[in-house]
Amino acid sequence: MPKVTSQRTFTACWTCRRRNIRCGNAQPTCSQCKSSGLECEGYDIRLVWVDQETGTYLPRQRRLYSCDATWKGYPGWTSKQVDHLIQQCELRQCRCALHQVPSPFTIFTLPTESIDDSIEATSEEEQDREHYGLSVTPSGCPSSEARDFCNVSSTSASVSEYDDLVHASDSAELDLLPSPTSQADLILEGRPRPERCRSSHGRGARNSRTAKWSTWLLNLLHEPSSMLAQTHDESRLFHHYTSYLSTQMVPIDSAHNPWRSTYPVIAAHQALSSNQRSRSLYHAIIAMSGLHLANLKGSEHGTYEVMTATRYYGMALRSVRESLSEPTAGDYNCVLAALIVMILAEHAFEAAGSSRGWRTHLAGGLRFIMHHLAQDRNPWARGHDAWVMTQTLAMFAIIAQTTSNHSTTSTGSLSEIRHVLHDAMAHPRFGYTVGGNARLLNAIYQVRHLEEQITMARAVQDAAADAPIRREAEKIMRELHISACDDDVDTYLSGTDTSSKMRGQVKMHLDLFAASIRIYCQRNVLHAPPSAVVDYVHQVLTLANALMDADCGAVFIWPVMVAAVEAYTPESQALARRFFDRAEKRGGANRKAMHRVIRQVWTDRERLASECCCDSGDVAIDWREVMESLGVDILLL
Repeated sequence: MPKVTSQRTFTACWTCRRRNIRCGNAQPTCSQCKSSGLECEGYDIRLVWVDQETGTYLPRQRRLYSCDATWKGYPGWTSKQVDHLIQQCELRQCRCALHQVPSPFTIFTLPTESIDDSIEATSEEEQDREHYGLSVTPSGCPSSEARDFCNVSSTSASVSEYDDLVHASDSAELDLLPSPTSQADLILEGRPRPERCRSSHGRGARNSRTAKWSTWLLNLLHEPSSMLAQTHDESRLFHHYTSYLSTQMVPIDSAHNPWRSTYPVIAAHQALSSNQRSRSLYHAIIAMSGLHLANLKGSEHGTYEVMTATRYYGMALRSVRESLSEPTAGDYNCVLAALIVMILAEHAFEAAGSSRGWRTHLAGGLRFIMHHLAQDRNPWARGHDAWVMTQTLAMFAIIAQTTSNHSTTSTGSLSEIRHVLHDAMAHPRFGYTVGGNARLLNAIYQVRHLEEQITMARAVQDAAADAPIRREAEKIMRELHISACDDDVDTYLSGTDTSSKMRGQVKMHLDLFAASIRIYCQRNVLHAPPSAVVDYVHQVLTLANALMDADCGAVFIWPVMVAAVEAYTPESQALARRFFDRAEKRGGANRKAMHRVIRQVWTDRERLASECCCDSGDVAIDWREVMESLGVDILLL
């Protein structure tokens, strides 16, 4: 009998290819993997580098794209146009129509300065050391060295300059959706997103260890699967985090963004570890990235990402529990970072509003800080990374208190960590990751404290205590009337060389914060009606929409929520709807829950105004009571 030959089609999933068995080719998980209880690694095209000297490459992977796959999604350029794109890609100066659309012709620059044995600190690090009395070489987690490279960097090779490389390296992985019609669709296809405002500034020469880190990080961004991840899902989701999500988590994506420097570098260290307990942050980032990507895809297309994120969230939770049961000094940065990411993953990106787990994680993080505080006077002074984690959790605690109904919160609920809060807020750059500063976050903290005091005074009918509380509130209001000045902007940017456009956006964020705190103070301490804050409400919502139009990063949601619930005029309500309609499409599930609460507040106010035959601006409603009646619990992050 003649031998039967078959032609290989290369359509099997990667798991079946590795096992050398016939694949069912089902989407998204093949029947063979499902029946065997194995994780299906999917059908994506994987590219590898071919060694130029030996011609060898990793087996079972593709060496090149077909022509159609390579140029999919790009215009049909002529040879002359392609030559122009290639010639101009290094100069980055041409502004013709060809350069207004994403192009595969991009470059990255490598360090050209000599490598020195000394490290010249950034102005930010110098401020930290001066404030805390730190030594030149931070102790503890080795991520401090990596952060030196990532945060700004030295050389012209900062993380932001690898964006094009990062986006191009994974362009075929998510090509399962229709042709892109929005920014989210462009992201899902892996295409380069439009350049947003960024900044970098030069630093002195680096030592040899930092040069090694630059090579390592370049490899990490270029080929994360070979550097870190054991599975395709980890590589894909870690890439989504580093290339997109991390840039969307701060108002101004400058070189000081810890979400794309501090957090991923610590996570990368963990990914290289064989100890599962030490990989809590890495797993938490994978989970958060998966949930964000699922929200971008929608419920119909994001089921697989939700399942993957749930699995990694469970692994992160288990690792954190083990670390909390036996805390050590070396765990401080990693555990706090994991808890912070888990709070955001469970609340901001999962089914927001229905979850109460974020409060448990927040309380656990505060207890963890107190445990280390008992052994070390200021654990956050160990290095820049420790301060970043501590100030972030302290900021979460301040914002969380404002979302609790005053009837369920006792005075001094933050008293146990008051020392931590005061020390963290003493740093001038406290709050920069949410678009605020130490002065503004401290004002929120003080107003919340006054709100608790006046509630307790009225509960015991102590009229004498009412007047001094009101005077203190009016003093805070007067201080907030001072608009953000150049010194505030300089402190926020920490000496980074920036454009006038970026400086203007920073000032808008600071003014947004100040106006919303005035609303919060008047409504919750002075008990003024919505009509008394109508101008502030319009100012906040106008600024929020302007920042959203600029597409320069995240708009911190607390100021917008505080203003939107007090909107009663058609103009202000239209601005609020416009903002939240767009915010809901950016992958944050808690935006939908907030919008629901806001609409319910508006409905209740209109109903009460109709029943009382009065103007809507005279009807005061506590939005936190509405939130409680709806059965949701929102952290405004």
